[in-house]
Amino acid sequence: QELARFAIAAQLTLLPALIGARYILASALPRLARLVDDPVAFSREESSLLLRSSVAAAGGVLLFGVLGNHIVSLLYGSVYAMTPEIFWALAFASGVRLIRAVPGTSLLAFERTHWLFISNLPRILTVLLAFAIARMGGDLLTITLVAAAGEVASLAITVVAAAAARASSLAPHLRRVAGGT
Repeated sequence: QELARFAIAAQLTLLPALIGARYILASALPRLARLVDDPVAFSREESSLLLRSSVAAAGGVLLFGVLGNHIVSLLYGSVYAMTPEIFWALAFASGVRLIRAVPGTSLLAFERTHWLFISNLPRILTVLLAFAIARMGGDLLTITLVAAAGEVASLAITVVAAAAARASSLAPHLRRVAGGT
């Protein structure tokens, strides 16, 4: 029954983040792709998108952290309520995942897809670590925190890679300015 409670909590917190990430990808990628040759406009659009997704992510973390068990109880019954710490950790990981969609979409606009693969490696490694912890009898909170750490590491790689992509796109513009053309 603990696994059923965990699955419901994970699904409840993750589904909005997945939908939001797909929305960001579908709606922002065409705009960002058109702006890759205009670093100022690209940066402005990306920053705006990052702010909106961060506000949405923070709202989701608060919503599910505070009201997650109430929502679960309403939908499935109180028998499926999860410990609040796990709900907070799941909500945090999902919020990070939503925020990661913005620099990930920027990488797609710059056609730097290999960095998206690389940024998923910490997530894969933490899944393996989570399985090892579970096999050794670790508790769900520890497993959830390990997964959240994987999301944070993935976000960090994606942010750094997107910043490098933006910087490399600026190089031709800076050379033209320095050359006086």
